[in-house]
Amino acid sequence: MNTATETRNAAFFQIRAEGKITRQQSLILALFEAFPQNDFSIRELAIRCELDTATVSARLHELKTFPLELIEQAPRRSCSISGRSITPLRLVLL
Repeated sequence: MNTATETRNAAFFQIRAEGKITRQQSLILALFEAFPQNDFSIRELAIRCELDTATVSARLHELKTFPLELIEQAPRRSCSISGRSITPLRLVLL
């Protein structure tokens, strides 16, 4: 019997193998995977990935929703760029 994590992993790897993960999604995921213990604001991701904040926001929404569900909210903190209180996002540790 598969657990939810096993099912999600299988779906993710199948989608990635079929090329259904976009280049922008892959870029964002690569940053999360390079720093799996870190969380990021949309602005922090946009700067590091050299993408527009609206683009990052849209790709994160896709990565947070079914069937992928690879990104989750982390505890609130101050953004390292704006200094404002934010709810950052982090990779769901599988």
